[in-house]
Amino acid sequence: MRKSKKHTGHLSIFQRNEKDEEWLLEDEAKDNVALEVETKALQEVVQIGFKELKPEHRVIIVLKDVEEYSYEEIAEILQISLGTVKSRLFRARRALKKILEQDKEPYKSFFVKEIKE
Repeated sequence: MRKSKKHTGHLSIFQRNEKDEEWLLEDEAKDNVALEVETKALQEVVQIGFKELKPEHRVIIVLKDVEEYSYEEIAEILQISLGTVKSRLFRARRALKKILEQDKEPYKSFFVKEIKE
């Protein structure tokens, strides 16, 4: 871009279709936008499912998978044994998976068809 003499100072995800006098979204930008929209929708669905978990399951998943604490750190924070941390995390992840696999909306749109294929 720096070497280009025709650079206007901004980038556009659109290209002009001279024949139809329209602005078209470039293919790569379309893919990026579609992926971003799908990712955001998926995150929202997972958050809905996450809210259905028991509080003790939500806490353990947040500590391990979001905050990235070690098992030992989680045991210390929650004042439970290392074995309890591991088993509770296993049960929490299994419970979340079960919620997300439900054959009802909003989960059905994202997860059920992928599992059946």
